[in-house]
Amino acid sequence: MPKRLTVLQVALILIGSAASAHAQTESWDPLIGTWTLNAEKSVFGGNAPPPTSLTRTFDYTKDGLMLVTLETVNARGRSFLHWYLGFDGKEYPEYSRESGAKPTYWLSAKVIDPYTKEVIDRVADQDEPFLVINFAVSKDGETMTMTYKDMDGTRGNIVVYDKVF
Repeated sequence: MPKRLTVLQVALILIGSAASAHAQTESWDPLIGTWTLNAEKSVFGGNAPPPTSLTRTFDYTKDGLMLVTLETVNARGRSFLHWYLGFDGKEYPEYSRESGAKPTYWLSAKVIDPYTKEVIDRVADQDEPFLVINFAVSKDGETMTMTYKDMDGTRGNIVVYDKVF
């Protein structure tokens, strides 16, 4: 009898572990990680110089928010932005090192599907948003494509990133 009980206990532990791993996989957001610019696959328009380097990070935080960072290097120099991103439709502030504790933008986001998020961007001192950005992660989780559109739907930059880790 004790031997059967041990086998039963092991079976229950294995079933519990498999269920836990499955639940973690289902809740894992494919945005989580570090992403770097793939300049060859990206399309930049406008008069601004294209970046020579872009690195984005997405990490979990408390209360279901994500901490997002962006480091940009271009002909003008280097900049660093960070913000919390919630997928509840509420606006959250974005900060730059240059502006200190004063928000530069306000961002709201929603989930389109497990691989796609939509972010609406508003300049901090303006009442109306000016930009919609779709973040789409490939099904294999290795590529992220960000498509920028202004509020009338005119498409702007298409920025492609490769996942580093």
